[in-house]
Amino acid sequence: MAHEFIVLGKKIIFRKSHDYHMVFNSPWPLSIGLFLFSFLIELIAQLQEHNRSIYYVFFNALIFFIIVMRWGSDIHIEASYEGRHTKMVQKLMKKGFFMFIVSEIMFFAGLFGSYMYIITHPNIWIGCEWPPIELFEIDPMKLPLANAFLLVMSGMWGETSHDTIKLGLGQQTSHYLGILMVLGVCFLGVQLHEYTSASFGIDDGIYGSLFFFITGFHGLHVTFGLLFIFVQYYRINIGGITRNHHVGFSLSMWYWHFVDIVWLIVWFLIYYYPIYEIEI
Repeated sequence: MAHEFIVLGKKIIFRKSHDYHMVFNSPWPLSIGLFLFSFLIELIAQLQEHNRSIYYVFFNALIFFIIVMRWGSDIHIEASYEGRHTKMVQKLMKKGFFMFIVSEIMFFAGLFGSYMYIITHPNIWIGCEWPPIELFEIDPMKLPLANAFLLVMSGMWGETSHDTIKLGLGQQTSHYLGILMVLGVCFLGVQLHEYTSASFGIDDGIYGSLFFFITGFHGLHVTFGLLFIFVQYYRINIGGITRNHHVGFSLSMWYWHFVDIVWLIVWFLIYYYPIYEIEI
């Protein structure tokens, strides 16, 4: 029984008989899935050099961003104004998000597994060597290391902001999150510069495909992480997050630390390890 009614005299009092959140119908999950699918189709069409305008990619990305913001607004209203996120709901949200991160770990594990396989079993089509013969690799001690520094520093600022929100220091938390987002945007800028200056492309054999696929998907996760943190930044500035109720903020920090760790693995496997093997 989801609810109970208590009769006091001539009044009927409605009371929830459980601590769970029975969600209402929402158009956002289906909408976000459709536009994300459309975005990927348009992106693949661009990579395959079909006669499609690049503006379709940006249009789908913009709509995706708007839907995410609208969905985040609904969740914020449920949590901050309607009081639907009880202690039980917060506990279950953390468990669910943890399982989501586990699924993300499995996704990247599959990518790293395929990369390690091709490293240890280079076939004749790439000269039986890794990196392939006459393919210029990127210096791991320059832009990739700078990006690792940017993400590690952003994670430190994120952890500092997490400590300050627990103390109820909303203004300082907002300031630290702003620094985190600036560092994250700088990371994406450096990554874009690296892509445009690289001497190979995504269609240059298995090396180019794996390089751009793995680093590109990580960059996509950084973008989603920044979007997630921006929502928390907005909520802090309108007073929607308190020292006793900040589960969304905590989850955003979990995700950002996951992104940090993945990049350190990317840096070692894709940038540093091939050079290390050549020097040995």
